[in-house]
Amino acid sequence: MLPGLLLLAATALAEATPDEPAPADDIPTFETRVTAERPGPAPVAASDLLLDAAAFRAVPRRNASEILTLAPGVVLGNHHGEGHAAAVYLRGFDAGEGQDLEFRLEGVPLNEVSNPHGHGYADTNFIIPALVESVRMVEGPFDPSQGDFAVAGSVEYRLGLPERGARVQGGVGSHGANELLLLWGPADAPSGTFVGVSLRRGDGFGPNRAYTAGAAMAGLEHRLSHALSLRLVGMSHATRFDSAGVIRQDDYQAGRLPCGSDPDSQFYCSYDPGQGGEGSRHGLLASLSSSGSRQSFDQSVFFSVRRLRLVENFTGFLQDDPEQRGDAREQTYRVFTVGLRGSLVERRAWGDLPQELEIGYLARYDDGDATARRLRRDGGAPYATTLDESLRITNLAAYAAARLRLTERIGLSGGMRVDSFFFDVTDRNRPSETRAGPREPIEEQGADGLAFEPRITGSYTLVEGLDWIASWGVGVRSTDVAALADGEFAPFARVYAAESGLVHRRGRSEARLVGFVTKVDRDLVFDERQARNVFVGASSRHGALAAGRIGLPGWLDLQGSLTWAEAHLSPVGAGFFDLGAGPRLPYVPRWVARVDAISSRTVDVAGERLPVSLAVGANWIGARPLPLGASSDAVATVDLGGHIRWGPLEAGLSLTNLLDTRYHAADFNYASHFEGAGTPSRVATAHFAAAPPRMVMATLAWILDPTEGVP
Repeated sequence: MLPGLLLLAATALAEATPDEPAPADDIPTFETRVTAERPGPAPVAASDLLLDAAAFRAVPRRNASEILTLAPGVVLGNHHGEGHAAAVYLRGFDAGEGQDLEFRLEGVPLNEVSNPHGHGYADTNFIIPALVESVRMVEGPFDPSQGDFAVAGSVEYRLGLPERGARVQGGVGSHGANELLLLWGPADAPSGTFVGVSLRRGDGFGPNRAYTAGAAMAGLEHRLSHALSLRLVGMSHATRFDSAGVIRQDDYQAGRLPCGSDPDSQFYCSYDPGQGGEGSRHGLLASLSSSGSRQSFDQSVFFSVRRLRLVENFTGFLQDDPEQRGDAREQTYRVFTVGLRGSLVERRAWGDLPQELEIGYLARYDDGDATARRLRRDGGAPYATTLDESLRITNLAAYAAARLRLTERIGLSGGMRVDSFFFDVTDRNRPSETRAGPREPIEEQGADGLAFEPRITGSYTLVEGLDWIASWGVGVRSTDVAALADGEFAPFARVYAAESGLVHRRGRSEARLVGFVTKVDRDLVFDERQARNVFVGASSRHGALAAGRIGLPGWLDLQGSLTWAEAHLSPVGAGFFDLGAGPRLPYVPRWVARVDAISSRTVDVAGERLPVSLAVGANWIGARPLPLGASSDAVATVDLGGHIRWGPLEAGLSLTNLLDTRYHAADFNYASHFEGAGTPSRVATAHFAAAPPRMVMATLAWILDPTEGVP
């Protein structure tokens, strides 16, 4: 219903827009966003990146999270199926599904506070990838506008549909995959006015991997005056999916899993068919913005309704061995979120050099419920409640930032952000008996916290197009309400980060070489018993990256990166620059390399000139350390995509994991006891979640271009 209303509004306002040209002064360009160039202010750090999603769209990427692999060093993992948020590994961080990486959509925060599956859980599956025009990623906490969960950095998706007209696209792929994509952008309307609908289903590449998902997004961008514009974005999404979970490496090698005896059947097998989940999200964003030569402002209001239910079983019957009911965990999360966000930028000249001052704020309120229960293996009935909370969380934040040019070559930027949190929790799962006698199992708790986050960056232009940039900043992760006591001043996890690097830009080509050091005072690592990340103490990271992009207009666009990162648990008393002290943190890849390339040409076929594109994405991930001294294998994958267009028809073909490599989407090392696995053992052993084999998707699209046939 919401996308339909926005569609009607978009049509009415597009028709009502006057034909007279606006005054020439201070007119922002809304008709087409140019994603190859950086809009707005200069970068806040050497690793302030604008990911050109539109330019590399032909490289196969199934969802919005996979767009992040355009950034240096980003690795994705998913152990729980198509509807589960991807785990992100970046700069030596196992950022989980959002615990250490701030996610935003058009400025709206997406991280879910006190989600029982993981504090900061950020699910981007509701975003239709074809509507993502660009993504801004800041690796590290160096921009004063970055907020809660910006520990490893932040990600902001920008939506748009530059192509006007309509696209109806259907797809058929491996393992029963079917897709339908509808896109529409009214003629003579800016790229922010669009409608998109995506429907997907599939049987999955092995037992217990079926999925169904639907998403609708609609945007309206309307110029109210020559400098003032209104933006509306509505979204609706629902999904249901099964999960195969993890299997033991020794069971796979011995061929004793409850599937066929051939290696592939064993590799893609599953112990517990009850795993999976469902989720939904519905929301609306309204933004009013003004852009002028001396002043710009943006004011947004947003709300969303979110529900998530997940069922996982990491340990089989290990924790409930005497009763043999099973260790399956059900986690549910229901929350209503509403908020305000705004910023004001003042521009002045000082000594003929441009100067900017920015102030901004965020007000966010979350009201919801979080539960966790143990389920019986047979029938799935709950037999124990481990978490049952009603939560009300308010986040109020403000920041001030300056971007100064001291000379033609020297720049200085930075500022201060302050985040405050107010927690109001109803715990419905307290003990009903104490030493003093019976008591009510419901208890009210309240807590609050305040965090100061200074950030500063200096830059020096060595020669035209080549800058040296150095940054330092403090980021925070708020506290999960499950860890708070009544009346407590809530502790924050703080990251202290520094980086320095060289950045070269010329046209569509760029190159960067960056080194970084970070220290976190309260870090988290995955615990299979809790099926979530738990506190492990302080940690440190250091590393470097090299990245570049070469653009040859009309022929080739190529980008690649190589990242090295070390992550260690810090010994007591270790200093900021005690690099490499302490044991390695598990799960974090030390080496990551990535190449994306797309070539577009026009070929003659039977007298017709047909646009053709060919794209390739290659990824190499080095071995990862695992708990208790174990290690995973290195992985290399190649994806291939291609399109050819003839008149209004476009045919496409994508192949992911072209080499059909058998590799792991996630690796673990812990003790477990599953049915058929032999004698229960408390000795840790390797576990893995299988990654997809070679997957093929063929698409056919009908495209209505409103400019065709127009003189």
